Order: sequence, then C-alpha cells, then structure tokens
Amino acid sequence: KSYGLKRDEEKWPKRDRRPSHGFKLHDRITYNILNPYTVNMIIDAIDTSDSLLSMPADAEGYIGYKGLKIKKHSLEKGRKLYELALSKYIHSIRDKDSTAGSENPTALSERWVDLSGQVIAESNFKEVLKADSIVKMEEAFDKAAEDYDINERIWLADIIKDRIDMDENTSALKASELDALLEKDRNTSIQQIARENDMLTFL
Repeated sequence: KSYGLKRDEEKWPKRDRRPSHGFKLHDRITYNILNPYTVNMIIDAIDTSDSLLSMPADAEGYIGYKGLKIKKHSLEKGRKLYELALSKYIHSIRDKDSTAGSENPTALSERWVDLSGQVIAESNFKEVLKADSIVKMEEAFDKAAEDYDINERIWLADIIKDRIDMDENTSALKASELDALLEKDRNTSIQQIARENDMLTFL
C-alpha cells in the first residue's frame, strides 16, 4: 500500500529519453509493477496465507512459518492487501484494449519469467533459448514483447476461470479500495516532506 512503488512505476518510463532521441531500444522493459510475473507471486502468497490461516495459532496468537512467528492478525491483513492488489491487476487488464498483441499468440504455460526487466511467458523464453544467433534471439525477444498483451489476457482469463470467483464490479470496488490506500500514503508523504521543509526553513 506504499505509494513509493507506484511512483517508481510512473517515473521510470518518463526518465528514459532514448525514444525521444531516436535510439533503438535493445531492452524491452515491463514497467507495470503488477504483471504476470509479480501476480504469480501474489497468488502464491495468497495460497500460503490461506494455508497458514487454516492452522491454529499458539497461546500468544502467533502462527509459525519457516522459523518465523507471525501474528494471525498480520496474516489476515497481509492476505487482504494481496487480494486488493490482485483485484487492481484484474481491473487494469479489463480496461486494456482487447485487440492488443498479435493474432496468433504463443501457447501459454502457467509461469512467467523476468529477464532483466522484460516479463515474458515461459513458452516465449523457451524460444529465446532455442535461438542459434544474436539476431534470432533479438527476434524472439521482439516476438515476446509483441505477444505480451494478448498472452497476458489469455493467462489472466485462465487464472480467473480456475482460481478466482470475481466479477467485474467486485474487482472494480477492490481496485478502488487499493487506490484509496495509495492516495492516503501519497498525501501522508507530501505532508511529511512539508513538515521537514518547514523545519529546515526554521533552522
């Protein structure tokens, strides 16, 4: 719920001046913080949280996990935040242009790979590994970038169908709840900076 991560998502594309200078981009960065790679981890975290919450807490209200002691309340709060993030992701994909991407996307696996900032389907990654030259590898990366939007939609549809019972209104409401938390944190940060500036001015 920290706005800092959201701020990074917005500022880094603006700082990349290569396109405006006409330079060819040899890297293909996925700037969206919520993407299939991170959302896979969110889903894993929800599963782990559900598993832990099904276990009884000890006398002090803690649940053990890999040498850690976690308050049951903290687990419940964390799980809710993960669910809000997942809802935000679902809602953002539904708002995208459904025609984006190529007409014949690669068959998808369940997992995605982060290759130095380019998030691609595991099946696309296998095509990169098959490349027998730099040129062929570049073409495979280009194809992965071209297929990204449509592959993401297909993958998400499978996730919703198999795991998540969430209609469009529900995802919109939960996305709005996360947006409100981010905005609250943004305002808190602005107020903190203003207080620090006032102190510096006084000194």
